[in-house]
Amino acid sequence: MEYLYENSQSFGLIADLIGIAGAFFALFAWLWSIWSMVRASKEKKRLRQRIPVVLKTRESLRSLELPVHFRRDELNRQELMGRIGMIPMKKKGKRFEIRYTNQPDFLEAINRIKESSVLEPLVIPCSDEEIEQFDVSIK
Repeated sequence: MEYLYENSQSFGLIADLIGIAGAFFALFAWLWSIWSMVRASKEKKRLRQRIPVVLKTRESLRSLELPVHFRRDELNRQELMGRIGMIPMKKKGKRFEIRYTNQPDFLEAINRIKESSVLEPLVIPCSDEEIEQFDVSIK
């Protein structure tokens, strides 16, 4: 009978240790989930930031800001080229041409802004001729 009593005490000690370890891991998991939710919320807020896109000349310092800003998560080359293509052209039916959009620097600038948490505009350098092809008043 003493043998059963000694075994029940050791099982009780093991059960207590398992209970304490389980409580510790449950607390850790709860704190981890809260931290993950806060991190996801910050990331969602960062991706919803509105990024202005500006076509800017170097020679005369004229600029044209696209009327609708991009959310950071929708900023990509295809969407950007599509929205620039929606700007009215002086020569109807002609497609716009901006040399910078064919450069690797263009994609690097898009990627830099997408990955950054700093709110900065995407500036697309243009020549005077490139910006004058659009039928809008230049600021």
